[in-house]
Amino acid sequence: MTTAVRLFAVVLLIAVQSALAAHLAILGVAPDLPLIAVMLAAFGQGPVRGGLFGLGVGLALDVLRGDRIGLFALAAGVAGWLCGEAAARVDPARASVRWLVAAGAAGIYGMVIVVCSLLLDRGEVDVVGALRHVAIAALYDGTLAALAYWPVARRAQGPVLPARAHPESRGR
Repeated sequence: MTTAVRLFAVVLLIAVQSALAAHLAILGVAPDLPLIAVMLAAFGQGPVRGGLFGLGVGLALDVLRGDRIGLFALAAGVAGWLCGEAAARVDPARASVRWLVAAGAAGIYGMVIVVCSLLLDRGEVDVVGALRHVAIAALYDGTLAALAYWPVARRAQGPVLPARAHPESRGR
């Protein structure tokens, strides 16, 4: 996939986020589709590419939102790197492990945003409401990322063939 196609995909994903995510809100928390894409990239490509993809997606979010350039880039970069690092150390094929890694990375993403907002706004942030939002968002985004991993991983691997249909197994 070329850089232009990836950039277009990120902008399209952010547009879908702004148009569709509010309709999928649970307890007032909408899914963060760009974060889910970052976690899926980190699961499949490791910590470095996951972190770089997170930085790029976060920077696109920052530019399109027009406020505090770098806040979402930092948060998404950290989440992508941590998700990729954790996935490299454990077996992401196990659904429970994948969910824990994704929920943890989503929680850290939210906490980075809350801490930076507290440092920058100095008292204008409702800490209890923000922590409640982060907890719900971590569970929601972690669940969606864990569920989205199956079709994405299956597509990356190609069609699943029976053992005797693989070319390597002929003649054995």
